[in-house]
Amino acid sequence: MGLIDFAYIVFLWGVSVLIIWRSYRKMGEAKRRQFIKELKKPLTIIGVLPFGIGMLLFFTGSASVPGLKIIQHLGVGLLFFGWLVVWVEELVKKEGNAAKSIAMIVIGVFLLIAYIYL
Repeated sequence: MGLIDFAYIVFLWGVSVLIIWRSYRKMGEAKRRQFIKELKKPLTIIGVLPFGIGMLLFFTGSASVPGLKIIQHLGVGLLFFGWLVVWVEELVKKEGNAAKSIAMIVIGVFLLIAYIYL
């Protein structure tokens, strides 16, 4: 792995962590408690966090050693899992309409097929 690849990965993860940390530090005490409470909800742990971490892992795998595609595949798996959990949760709560649900299915399946064949 070259120096530029290493700098890219450090920049990718470092900026993400710094943005979250800086935003957390700017919050008031009540907003911090609300943020922690929201972070502990099952939908966040099972749906949103895997989506965000999967995105970071996908880009990390893209920049890492070309023979080491497992990181990129793991990232796509987490992305798909997070998308699936959020989609099922939306269906259970019936917050979205049918057109939005069908659009989410089509987009998710299209992106998964595109990743597999490209």
